[in-house]
Amino acid sequence: MTVHVCNEEDDNDFDIVIIGAGLTGLSTAYNILRRKPALSILIIEGTDKAGGRILSQNYSESFYASLLQERVTQLIHRLNINTCPRQSTDGKRVFFTKNDPVENFPSLFAAEIRYFIQVIQKNCLKPCFKTYVKNKITRKLATTSVDQLLKQLVFFSYARSICSSLIYSTCGMRDLRKLSALWMFVMLNGAGGLLGRLKVTMGDENRYFVQGGMTRITEELLKYILAEDGHIIYNEIVTNIQFNDDRAYCYTTQNCFKCDIVVIAVPPPENSQIRIEPSLPAYVSQSQTSFLHSDNIFFNVFYKKPFWKDKYNGNVLATLESNTILNIAYDATCNNANRGIIAGFLNDTNVVSNTAKLQLFETLSKCFQDEEAKRYINYKELQRSANEDIGIKLESGWPMSIMQPSHVFNPVDQINASNDRILFAASEYATKWPGMIDGAIEIGEVTACLILLKLRPQSLETADMVTISKSLITQRSFHTEIAMMQYFCLAINAVIFLSFLHMAYEKY
Repeated sequence: MTVHVCNEEDDNDFDIVIIGAGLTGLSTAYNILRRKPALSILIIEGTDKAGGRILSQNYSESFYASLLQERVTQLIHRLNINTCPRQSTDGKRVFFTKNDPVENFPSLFAAEIRYFIQVIQKNCLKPCFKTYVKNKITRKLATTSVDQLLKQLVFFSYARSICSSLIYSTCGMRDLRKLSALWMFVMLNGAGGLLGRLKVTMGDENRYFVQGGMTRITEELLKYILAEDGHIIYNEIVTNIQFNDDRAYCYTTQNCFKCDIVVIAVPPPENSQIRIEPSLPAYVSQSQTSFLHSDNIFFNVFYKKPFWKDKYNGNVLATLESNTILNIAYDATCNNANRGIIAGFLNDTNVVSNTAKLQLFETLSKCFQDEEAKRYINYKELQRSANEDIGIKLESGWPMSIMQPSHVFNPVDQINASNDRILFAASEYATKWPGMIDGAIEIGEVTACLILLKLRPQSLETADMVTISKSLITQRSFHTEIAMMQYFCLAINAVIFLSFLHMAYEKY
């Protein structure tokens, strides 16, 4: 194929072009620029604001992080952003079942639930799930749905419904027939097991909120990027990327931008809508399209005060058999706030009707045993669109994407599957907390280190080399490159040491 491009340098010529100003894209640019590498960076955002799927919306005050999530916690401290703890966690948690709310389960069902948790916890922490190691078991799990796995492990339908609820609370996919068992095990491994992931999604004493909302993170990152002469343009959608041995070319609806490296910081499956020429290996595009959006709608309910806090901690998990649109709810009230906020996810994939909203408040009223749940002062939900146009989808605020059962074995390894010109980066590819804020920051850090390894290796420190080594453990070619770089650094240090030693002997 002949690529028709213009090679002259102009204002549209950069060292690095990042597609997408979500948290991953901003984190990538920030982690490059804070090392002062003298590289020019352009971020191309398809909407009219930075922040990505969720953080750009007016909901970030009810989004949380956890002290168990190291990267987001470290970044918040580095950016000097103030946080506030959640309210007391001493209250009761509620499971909403088909027989209304329960706080404890009958002993027979409780035993099965405990068995399921123990089996998943023990197995997901096996070394083969730390990365995508191919063996007989993992090959089978790649094509197995979590629903199939659950039916093999749990006999009673009531207990199975509870176990299903625990799983979808960790990933947002209610229909477990669409969830890859292998993807789930790898996801849970990075979180320290099922119990670790549940501590974050169900809430414990480690949960905290950001004063002013999680959007403060993206605001501070963007402020730093612009202060370091980074560039960003809005309302331009990249439709096509062409590359050759020398450069890469990003075509938007209005311009063509030239660069050395392109970072596609757009989540799957939307990133598959960007046409790449010459084509990448078939398994790359197949893995992108194997991702699905989790079927949830995020909501906030505001009250004059947190009326539930004397008895309940605000956490509600609805089972699959319950007659409610609620999936999960949690207390999003900061300790120093005067009002009360309940946030969570609904299980309808379309905009919720007024009748369904009334059902939601009826459910909350039963869970908290208080009619005050119906006396809210404000309600809002994150509007989404099923329109396939990428521009509309970028503005729709879809939650995290999950991997379907598939013969594509290693969907998370998109960074390693990239070539010298194009890098894929999205929170869904993270090893620790995929699909969450911490995962986006992790991928941003790794992508930045990979770029600097290629363009400005002298700007990397020992900790950066460790980050790259951990992330590229399956890539021997990168290991060789990293080993050569480490030997090079050792040789330079030896030369410096010998020169000082020589000067010392000459002096005396």
